[in-house]
Amino acid sequence: MYLDANRPIAVRYDPWELNERLRHMQRVLHAGPLKRQAPPAGDVRRDPSPAAAETDDPPQPARWVTIVSWPLMALGFGVFACGATLVGLSVTSGRSELWRLGLPTALAGQFGLLLALLLQLAGRSAGRKAATSQVHQLDEQLETIRRRLTGALSDRRAQRIEK
Repeated sequence: MYLDANRPIAVRYDPWELNERLRHMQRVLHAGPLKRQAPPAGDVRRDPSPAAAETDDPPQPARWVTIVSWPLMALGFGVFACGATLVGLSVTSGRSELWRLGLPTALAGQFGLLLALLLQLAGRSAGRKAATSQVHQLDEQLETIRRRLTGALSDRRAQRIEK
């Protein structure tokens, strides 16, 4: 990826591609095949394979929010449109019984729309928290890798100096 001042950079997060690049960097630094090392205690995260990640279900709160909020939004909009139509007809025709029926109906529709909006915001907030958590985990992994690579480079330099 080349940096161009005129084009924005599209950021794409693919953990498996990143892992492959990191393995390649380790092979280059060690000048040989990647040797299995015992994982350090406690700070290792095991990611599922790409095939397993594609079949995983999304988190339950997000699914519940989607299942409930969109039909509620459609229902709220329909009820609001019906109530607003009744209120409009009562104003144009002068029939007060349509006003008494249309106003509570329009208010109930607006309440449904407001509730659907709040559910959507709650779902977005939960998704943002999950994404933030994943970004923090990625930052920690990259920092660990940076430390290891810096240590490996300094070890290689020390070996070259000794020779």
